[in-house]
Amino acid sequence: MYKVFIENRPLIISKPENVLDSPHVIYSTNVAEIRQELPFILENGTQITTENPEVFMNAFFEDHLKIRASGGAVIKDSQLLMIRRLGYWDLPKGKLEEKEEPQAGAMREVIEECGVENLNIISSLPDTFHTYQFGAQKFLKQTHWFLMSAEGNQELKPQLEEDITEVIWVPMEEVMKLATESYPSLNEIFESVVHQFKIWNTI
Repeated sequence: MYKVFIENRPLIISKPENVLDSPHVIYSTNVAEIRQELPFILENGTQITTENPEVFMNAFFEDHLKIRASGGAVIKDSQLLMIRRLGYWDLPKGKLEEKEEPQAGAMREVIEECGVENLNIISSLPDTFHTYQFGAQKFLKQTHWFLMSAEGNQELKPQLEEDITEVIWVPMEEVMKLATESYPSLNEIFESVVHQFKIWNTI
């Protein structure tokens, strides 16, 4: 199953047996037809079901340049590391370098964007997908996410050249409140982190 955010609205592509509670479900393999109906589809919330979601996904976004990135959701002392970038609350992330492994890229981005080191990867989180356009070129960005822990007291240093104006530790009970000022594509990441934290505290 894929959930791709186009203009901050999700387009879900899945197999027929994985239908969610979507307002509008379409069974189709006709890429051109779906593209033509895309404004309606995004406005009303749609899930496209097809026998091979990966093939449909690749065909639907064949005119997009594919970008791979990695990011980290870092926890320390019942708090989540969050950044303020371009007016939105966000998580540290960035484009992978050539031949760089996603785990290594995620840790590098946290260090570069926040100044936080002594990191340990706990587990993988769901990948996110979103599209954007720069000039005439369209992009499809896949971001690999990892849940991490940080050790020790460290000075937070926002990477100003990447438009990061603030780096803070947010108490876990306040994360979802700040998430309302973030990107819709990150909701699943925030929810996964908060859910995992609650599990740890009930064991």
